[in-house]
Amino acid sequence: MAADLKVRLDLLGCQVVGSAPSGEKALTLAGQLRPDLVLMDIRLEGAMDGIEAAQQVRQRSHLPVVYLTAYADDTTLQRAKVTEPFGYILKPFEDRELKTVIEMALYKHQAEEKLQKSEEKFSKAFQASPTIMTIVSLKDRRYIEVNKAFEQYTGYTHDEVVGHTTSEVELWANPQELEQAFRKLITEGSYRDVEARFRSKSAEAHIARLSAEMIEFGGERCILTVAEDITDRKRTEDELNQHRDHLEEMVKERTAELEAFYRAMIGREERVIELKEEVNRLCTEMNRPAAYPPVWRRDNAAGGAPGAPGKA
Repeated sequence: MAADLKVRLDLLGCQVVGSAPSGEKALTLAGQLRPDLVLMDIRLEGAMDGIEAAQQVRQRSHLPVVYLTAYADDTTLQRAKVTEPFGYILKPFEDRELKTVIEMALYKHQAEEKLQKSEEKFSKAFQASPTIMTIVSLKDRRYIEVNKAFEQYTGYTHDEVVGHTTSEVELWANPQELEQAFRKLITEGSYRDVEARFRSKSAEAHIARLSAEMIEFGGERCILTVAEDITDRKRTEDELNQHRDHLEEMVKERTAELEAFYRAMIGREERVIELKEEVNRLCTEMNRPAAYPPVWRRDNAAGGAPGAPGKA
């Protein structure tokens, strides 16, 4: 059987680098030869069957496994599914079927490797970022991942948060702000610079500016949130606003005082003019020049006081 399969694989353009009659031998060869793909029969010699051997190959060598067997009962299939095979070919089979399954398995494995490398790069950047970052499942709002900056900011450890929902962790000081952020995200697909209030594990109040995007992570729809702490900035702004309000109030009070003083001065000048007119009238009636007090002996355009002392 092994020799016949090798010939058929050669004709399909596949190079067979080794074969093993037992699961134990298959594990050894997989580790030594590092093939692109492993074709595994379920019935093997020795104590280890093909399903157990496939599981070990996946765990140790991370190689794609395709089952090539005559067994298709439910029990065998359920056991095989657990090992996440890249294909399942039932004997007897056609060469075309064999080629198709092998090509699809190789393509799927390459795609998974690229995705894994991409996720590893993302994970490293995610954890190393000084910016507060979280990944939350859209379906049930459970924290899937948080970075070191998040732990430092909130006081919660990774294990205290991951696996729990946003309502269970109770970071948001105002649950309404949380609901508004989720609705905005679902409606628009993202949001930018949304301010929200938070409460750390030690009950310390914080204010952060949030931005969020929908992403695919681990095969599910998730929310990537980036947060910037603006607590100190908001505190400074509040202090400046209070100082500005105080200055504005002082200006208003001083303006009111000046206006009152100005009105008083106008009132005094008007009274002086009235007295001058009364003196002029009396002097005219008495047919004698008016003698003004010394304080009136100045040029006053507003009151019209005479320029020469002692003369009307």
